[in-house]
Amino acid sequence: MTMNSLSQETSISGKSRDYSGNIKLDTYNYKEYLDALENLNQVKSIYIFYMGTESSSSGYSWCPLCSEVEQILDKRFADLSDSVLIKAHVGVQDEWENKTNHFKTDKELRLKVIPTFLKYKTPKRLEGQYCLKVELLNLIFEDECEY
Repeated sequence: MTMNSLSQETSISGKSRDYSGNIKLDTYNYKEYLDALENLNQVKSIYIFYMGTESSSSGYSWCPLCSEVEQILDKRFADLSDSVLIKAHVGVQDEWENKTNHFKTDKELRLKVIPTFLKYKTPKRLEGQYCLKVELLNLIFEDECEY
């Protein structure tokens, strides 16, 4: 599957493509998240950022650390090419704090902290404050950068 065909096949509503061939997807529930992964199963480089969902009244995430990390990732992601960044919104605060949240109960994912950033199908993973450390982010992206 090429990145061009991926763009046409992916049906997630929050999709955008930048000039480098990168695709950014926003998923707003667990089903959308699983659908995105299924549609992208042949893409080599998938990065996933798990974050708090924005409040419908304020438009801001209840997780200020998530907002900080999102800005860093958006800038850093622009250095890559032909990669996918999924921004998986895990719910508003009450939904996230519920112990039955699907992102927490997923046996492979076992999400415990947000923000969490990882490279899909690798052990590369950062949680919480570590997501702000540029040198650690570089380790996750290191195979993909064009220097």
